[in-house]
Amino acid sequence: MPTKPDLPSCYIGGGESERGERDVARRHTYSCKNVLEIGGGAGSVSAIVQQELRHKERHVVVQPKADGMFGGFTQLMKNRKACDMKFTVIDHKLVPTDVDLIQTTLGSKPDCMVVDCENCLGQEYNKNPSLFDDLRLLQVERDDRGSYDALFKKLKLRKVDEGMGCGTSCKTEVWVRDHASM
Repeated sequence: MPTKPDLPSCYIGGGESERGERDVARRHTYSCKNVLEIGGGAGSVSAIVQQELRHKERHVVVQPKADGMFGGFTQLMKNRKACDMKFTVIDHKLVPTDVDLIQTTLGSKPDCMVVDCENCLGQEYNKNPSLFDDLRLLQVERDDRGSYDALFKKLKLRKVDEGMGCGTSCKTEVWVRDHASM
């Protein structure tokens, strides 16, 4: 049986070094009802999330215009168009007023988050804790030097998987919350 290509043939570039993050997303995103992705970069992980989601429009990608990693917002939009991806884009760092847009787009609060935002997860939680209310799966690049551990404990998450992240210089982890913990 042939394996899935790493990226769809329509993908026009950027973020190729994020193979580990894509592998982890492919292993877990299929179980998500809706996804909030914080730090979309050029969209390589977004492309995998789109492949795995049943309702592709239930995906919000946060990628500030000012961040040019892997071509950033500009490349994300090019890849979105080239692959006819259905996610909604927020082009700035999240602010509390974005919560309503996210919930409306997703149909509820996110049940899954994919986070690659250069150590911003704690700040995002502090600004918008209600976005984490229904969270049951969190994929996160661990470029935080351990600062996320207290948040994982507070959210009653347990680690279930890991792969490569940051190219190959850190881990990408998957944390879940059991229904009994919610």
